Amino acid sequence: MTEMINCEGCGSRLGRDEIALNRKLNGLETEEFLCLECMAEEFGVTVQDLENKIEDFKESGCTLFGD
Repeated sequence: MTEMINCEGCGSRLGRDEIALNRKLNGLETEEFLCLECMAEEFGVTVQDLENKIEDFKESGCTLFGD
């Protein structure tokens, strides 16, 4: 069952990869989650940069990013 988590910034429902990226970057026990758009703004990067990082983590075998 997929967790139902909303973005702390805008309230949108987060997808699996967004949840996994938050945990990867902020620690497994994080309780604050951001969508890709809000995270990009927070870190001063583009959404595409974050999507590329997700793909990098998947390709490296990170188990947080399951299919």
